Amino acid sequence: MAPGTKEWLREAGGSPEHLCESCFRNRQKGARLRKLAEWEDLVAWMRVVLDFDDLLAALGKLYADYLREVGGNPDRAEVRFTLVSEFQRDYEKFLHSLGESLSSQQGDENVERLLDSLYCARLQEKKAILDLVSAFHQQMQTYFPKFYEIPRSPIRLAISCSAATFPFFEHWRMMEEAQDPLWINLVSQGQVRAGLQAVPALLQATQLRPKSALHNLAEVARVSESLAKVRMGDKKDKDYGTYCRLKENFLPFGLSYQGLLTLAKILGD
Repeated sequence: MAPGTKEWLREAGGSPEHLCESCFRNRQKGARLRKLAEWEDLVAWMRVVLDFDDLLAALGKLYADYLREVGGNPDRAEVRFTLVSEFQRDYEKFLHSLGESLSSQQGDENVERLLDSLYCARLQEKKAILDLVSAFHQQMQTYFPKFYEIPRSPIRLAISCSAATFPFFEHWRMMEEAQDPLWINLVSQGQVRAGLQAVPALLQATQLRPKSALHNLAEVARVSESLAKVRMGDKKDKDYGTYCRLKENFLPFGLSYQGLLTLAKILGD
């Protein structure tokens, strides 16, 4: 944890709070979040994270695969500074394009930018979370499609959704703790955790029919997730086919049953 070298006064005459440089800059920006201050409905915080250790492992594997394809010696694959520098340039372009895509998709009046990798979007419904995932997916396919072919992508997406009044630093704490390449959190309702390989199927999940099946499952899950899991396995249930497709599409990508039920809450909103 970085040392607290900056002082932030919570209120006049109050004791100062000691913050690191990064948190101090974020707190300063927070005071200027005029859009968010006026929002009263649903919001989603969206954070893109780059894990440097995972990046070195990913670049090394992809470079070794390339050497193998062209008849070279994969044992000679070495991640040098020039390769990392080239990635960094593409990563900055990726973040810039993602920001433009979010503003275009959601409307600039519905997007609050804190950092190139941190946004808050006003949503009309939980299903709109998938629009944010879609914007991320499109840019990943443009800049880093190979990261979908490796076990663990070094670029992660964390989304945390709640009422606008829920404290930002609680969102930040949960997003900091998230380690999965794809992590979606409905505050106090559950989480979706998976690898990037689940993203295409996730974006196709809106086509699952009938919609009432997901809505009904989400309603049961709000009362009892154990009961909802039993319902998903009940062959006599009229929506058993829909639940089977839900499991077939996502369990192979690492989603737990709890994640499936959270997904049902998103889709059945």
